[in-house]
Order: sequence, then structure tokens, then C-alpha cells
Amino acid sequence: MRLQLQAALANEEYPVDNEVLQEGDLSQEGEGLPEGETLLRVGEDYLETGDLIRYLRLTLNWPVIQGLVKRTLIEQALDDHDIEVEEESLEARVEEFRAERGLLTAAETEAWLAERSLTTDDLYDLCEFAAGEELLKMKLFDDEKVRERFVFKRSDYDRVELYMIEVKSEDKARELAALVRDGKSFFELARQHSENDETRKLCGYSGICTRSSLRPELESRIYGAERGDVLGPVKSLGSHYLILVEEFHPAELDQTTVETIRDELFSLWTRELFETGDIELCV
Repeated sequence: MRLQLQAALANEEYPVDNEVLQEGDLSQEGEGLPEGETLLRVGEDYLETGDLIRYLRLTLNWPVIQGLVKRTLIEQALDDHDIEVEEESLEARVEEFRAERGLLTAAETEAWLAERSLTTDDLYDLCEFAAGEELLKMKLFDDEKVRERFVFKRSDYDRVELYMIEVKSEDKARELAALVRDGKSFFELARQHSENDETRKLCGYSGICTRSSLRPELESRIYGAERGDVLGPVKSLGSHYLILVEEFHPAELDQTTVETIRDELFSLWTRELFETGDIELCV
């Protein structure tokens, strides 16, 4: 059971393994579940913490379980490395959290917390963990380790600025490509026809992407093009794309790249802990 659990926790797609479901007493009724406080009400039914535990036990909801395990592993690592968040850093993190959500006053913050059944202590706990996680990343992966990965995988951190039109229909994609070739504005066509709600509002602007973040079928076309080229249609994951290559940005070890690499190394580290750590489902 332990090995299967670890494999599932380390799998980004969170599969539900029927063999895992059949092991142990996972199919039993919720006998012996701890009585807890009420979590929510559905009509006349009140659901408690025991109901949540039983749901997780029966469904093996891997995203939730993985998140809990990851947090616990990070907390253990913070203790192992004697990492503590200083008061000034914690306050700065809280202010950053509020600013990101437009919570400009204490009253707005309290209302936001109340809507989510959270307290000020919960907010500080959340921000303390986030700040501690950043300190742990820097402790485990200093500038030298980041530089080594950059040198070894430099091309992965090339960036490209893109505009895209995304549609499901290949025929429609071909029609739009013909309109672009006839001189129609790519940006106006993106605003009118792209089926990606987020980028349509920005006339197709998709931002600056690292080379390694692009799907292979897109990466090969984009990095075989020149600045200003319009590519496509290119099929990827069930959609068809027209792509305007706005600008190439060769890799450089700036702050954005440092943070990207550190996040990658930290993700690999947590995955290794999932695979090798002492983790066991006990309920």
C-alpha cells in the first residue's frame, strides 16, 4: 500500500488505482472516524470533519492528499534546517497577500477572511508557510546550483513573446489563416474569433513563454520561424492555433530565470521526497 501511495502522490495526473481502492479497509463504512466540527451544511444535512476524511478515504482524492503531504514534508524540512520567518518578512508577506487581492483596508481584509471562514491567525499561518517555503528554496538551491542548471539547460530558458488565435475547428483555423494572408489584422481576428476567453480580450496576447514550457509541436514550429512570422494552423491538444511570433528573447540569468530554475529544482526535490519518504495512508 505504501509504495502504491507514494507512486500516486508523485504522479502529476493523480490516477485512481482500482487495486489501491480494493486494499485494506478503504471500502468499509466510516466506523471509528473522529468526530469533528461542522464543515458545511447541505440542506438539512451537516457535514463534519469525519465526512471529509471518509470521502478522501473512499475516493483517494490525490490532489488534496498530495497538497497535504507536500505541506507536511516542507514543514518537516523547515524544522530540520532551523528555518524561521522573521517578523518583518512575515508582515511584508501579509501585505503582499492583501495587495494581490485588492484588500486595501483592515475591514476589507476581515470581510474577505470571514467569507472563507478564516481568521487573522489563519492568514498569518498561510503567509508564514509561504515565506518559509521561499527561504527553504534558497537554502536548498543557492545561486551556484541555479547557475549550474542554467548552464546545463540554457536553451530551455530561451523565451518568446507570442500572440495566438485558438479555435477548435480546423476548417475555421484555415479560414482565419487565409484572412491573415489576405492582409486582415491578426489582432482583430483574435479579438473576434479566438475561443480562448483569456487571450481573446487581449487580442490574442499570450505573454512571454519559456521554450521548455511550450508543447513540442508548438516549440518546433515557433523556433523554426522568424520574428513577425504568422504560423499555422498548428494542432495541439484538440485545438488549432494561429501563432504570431512577436519577439525572441535569448536566455539570460536574470531574476525571472533564477526564480523559474529554483522552482523547478524545488519541484524535483519534493517529487523525490514523495517517492522515497516514509508516507503511509493510515485510515
